Amino acid sequence: MARDIVELLVRRASRFGRWPAIRFHALSRAPDPGLGEAPGQDSGEALGQGGKQVPDQALVGDDQTLSWADWLDEARRIMNALRSQGVRAGDRVAIFARNCPRWLVADLGILMAGGVSVPISRSAPAAARARMLLELQPKVVFVGDLVDLERLRKNRAGLEKTTQIVLLHPPTDEFADDERWGEAGRPARFCDLLIRGQAILDRGDGLRPVHSGRDPDAPATIIYTAGRSGPARGAVITHRNLLAKLHALREVVVLPRSATQFLVLPLAGIFGRLMAWAAIDQGATTYVFNQRRDFKEELFAARPHFIAGAPVLFDRFRDLILSKREGAVGMPGRITLALTERFTQSDTKRPRKLLAGLDRAVARRFFRTRVRHLLGGRIAHLVCGGGVLDESVEALFSFAGLPVLTGYGSAETVAVATANRPDQIQPGSVGVPLNGVELRLSPKGEVLIRGEGIFAGYLQGLVPGGAEGAPADLCVAPATDAQGWYHTGDLGLIEDDFLFLTGRKEDIITLSGGRTVAPALIEGALGTSDLVAHAVLCGEGRPYVGVLLWRNPSAGLRSTPPQEDGDFQRVIDRTNNNLERHEQIRGYRIVPGHLSVESGELSANGEPIRTMILRRHRDHIDALYERQD
Repeated sequence: MARDIVELLVRRASRFGRWPAIRFHALSRAPDPGLGEAPGQDSGEALGQGGKQVPDQALVGDDQTLSWADWLDEARRIMNALRSQGVRAGDRVAIFARNCPRWLVADLGILMAGGVSVPISRSAPAAARARMLLELQPKVVFVGDLVDLERLRKNRAGLEKTTQIVLLHPPTDEFADDERWGEAGRPARFCDLLIRGQAILDRGDGLRPVHSGRDPDAPATIIYTAGRSGPARGAVITHRNLLAKLHALREVVVLPRSATQFLVLPLAGIFGRLMAWAAIDQGATTYVFNQRRDFKEELFAARPHFIAGAPVLFDRFRDLILSKREGAVGMPGRITLALTERFTQSDTKRPRKLLAGLDRAVARRFFRTRVRHLLGGRIAHLVCGGGVLDESVEALFSFAGLPVLTGYGSAETVAVATANRPDQIQPGSVGVPLNGVELRLSPKGEVLIRGEGIFAGYLQGLVPGGAEGAPADLCVAPATDAQGWYHTGDLGLIEDDFLFLTGRKEDIITLSGGRTVAPALIEGALGTSDLVAHAVLCGEGRPYVGVLLWRNPSAGLRSTPPQEDGDFQRVIDRTNNNLERHEQIRGYRIVPGHLSVESGELSANGEPIRTMILRRHRDHIDALYERQD
């Protein structure tokens, strides 16, 4: 029996047998009243209003269920506790923790206190983390647990200005007074801040959220985005940026209150936070995936209608769907596993009857049932961002009647600038511009973006405040040109308003003969093979194109494991058949081991960082060309 109306509603939402499809609207749709409509409103106030408007919806995770009213109440208490700790408007407050409901509570509390919320990725290398903290000088730091605290303790130099460390998930036993806590003193428990904030409210000394009259161009958050040719840089995002993007999302996708989102994206990235805020804005339930638990168990517990993720997530879904160990029994299982590859690669204009007279529509119906079951039973829409989705994965879900809505953006564009929609899909593209986004190509094909959703610039350091004791101001270097265009560094094509990405400007390979090669599409073609985990082309200043390959350790799940290098040569030969002569790969090296975020060779989205890889594996490249020469 439910203990209160909130728990009852959450249970009902998790047991819907059928639900109304997510509604998508054209850009001409009149905006609904709500988030950010009042002039001068900031994101802390807007998100708070969103919480007030939908008190019956829930945030679920870590065996917790919070209504939006609970979330807002706890955030207000955190706000008052932070203000009593000396946090002023403009102070940086960092969050170094895994995804959990308390992460979102702390985030809103920081915004309501007037602070600048700065998430630090748990996958960031220790050296990068130390540099971030030195640059930020955070007033308060929220950390996940003692493991995170020990990792942060190694960066004491960056915590000299920190007055309080707060543990979101403290141990059950008491802390020892220990010198390891450093200048910030013994960490406080998250519940300690809630109690402190409630005491302030009980005394009648509660403070109003710091938003009235605040400049909408004031910084709201700083997102550290991985640099392809250097260290991560802090992208400064304003309240105006966030509100513009949330407005644009409401013009594209509307989540009914009966919908549940399964939040897998890291909250330390802007894409994950934007999706969480969009659900808050529209009243949908968000189930926060606990990274310490089994993924499939959490997925079935959430039974989501909506999932957004990076390409690596959909690769994982493909492995799950096509694995013979995942319930591939009976006629539906045998049919789908035997014929899926044939159907996904077949020409849609061919006759519907394929393979011994089996009707394509019947096979698709079986396959759709399997996919829905393996993704929780209620899945209706999938969204992919943060990288280019493999065409074979896109075709797989399209065959199941669940097209993946791909989009394009970065921290600099506040997560998303273009997107496909259910009624406006072009396979292979990253969609059309969102409302309020201008898009064009430079004469050399570089993608340029302009609009209120473009970030303020990169953090260059801190400037001492004017008044004594005032927070230091951020020194921000604008990253747009004189006309306000942000140069993304990505190369693309625009056809019928749809954007197609073709590579990175800085990744273009110039061969010794002067011919140029764009590696992204070729690497993507190689990556469609089950044998290949990652492929990185090389050849700058060389006579021909070579490639470094990493084996896919899970290849045996769907095909025979590679026994010899000839398997990779056949993959390369198939790719070469679709390339111009100067683009064709004439040499390769299989690199032992694997790429990882921790090593600095993969971005947080799972994309190879070419400059780091080419520098670190120079010996393999030299050996490749020596052997071929």
